[in-house]
Amino acid sequence: MENFVIFVQTQFVTAIKIIRSDNETEFFMTNFFVNKGIVHQTSCVNTPQQNIIVERKYGHLLNVVRTFMIQSHLPKIYWSYFVIHVTYIINMLPTPVLNYSAPHEMLYKTEANFNGLKVFGSLCYASTLSTNRRKFDQRASKCVFIGFKRETKGYILLNIQSREIFVSRNIVFYEHVFPYQRVQDTSKETNSPNIYDPVLFTEDQPVLSQPSQTILAPCDNAENNSNNNCYSHIEVPKEVCSHIDQNLNEDHDIEQTYESDQYV
Repeated sequence: MENFVIFVQTQFVTAIKIIRSDNETEFFMTNFFVNKGIVHQTSCVNTPQQNIIVERKYGHLLNVVRTFMIQSHLPKIYWSYFVIHVTYIINMLPTPVLNYSAPHEMLYKTEANFNGLKVFGSLCYASTLSTNRRKFDQRASKCVFIGFKRETKGYILLNIQSREIFVSRNIVFYEHVFPYQRVQDTSKETNSPNIYDPVLFTEDQPVLSQPSQTILAPCDNAENNSNNNCYSHIEVPKEVCSHIDQNLNEDHDIEQTYESDQYV
């Protein structure tokens, strides 16, 4: 609170006259308020209606933070970065309370710049520092964007492998990819990958359709293999079946050509 009062006096050349809060102990700074000439108003116990403006804004922040958490799938231990980033965005948006002007515009008398905004929790690659980097070391690290650094022209990133949080400016963003979303989705699957998952295929590879043909294969158990009647049912997609048939036809053509060559 003391730092905030000094910040307002220095940056906006104005003095805070009244501060209203609930009855939490962190706001009881009687000597500080007296020295600054600030009137400290408190609401009645268990009566948030008397502080309705702050309560509504608090609910607004939590609603947007939950939305960001659902989209990014980041763990809740990074909640402070969610709150700071959401506050930064809300202050840049127009509001009917200020006649559809943004708080940033009212304070700094300039319009907000949206060019530097990035999708929270999206994938990005940050260039590694040249110091202590050898020839065959990686030139970029896989990270997640978690906010902006105040008073610094850089982005706050979370390294996916080391969990290190650092600031960088040389970054390539992939704002449509959310790494933590894929990690949580795949954790619920079995050890064997899903061959029908589009994530496993690149743009030049087709996604396999649902299985359309069932074939018989010997059981994995070596004891049961002695019994010729023990088979397992395996479902194979159409694309795989057509590819197998094509290879079998090609092998058959090669055998015929080889047999004809022997009689020449």
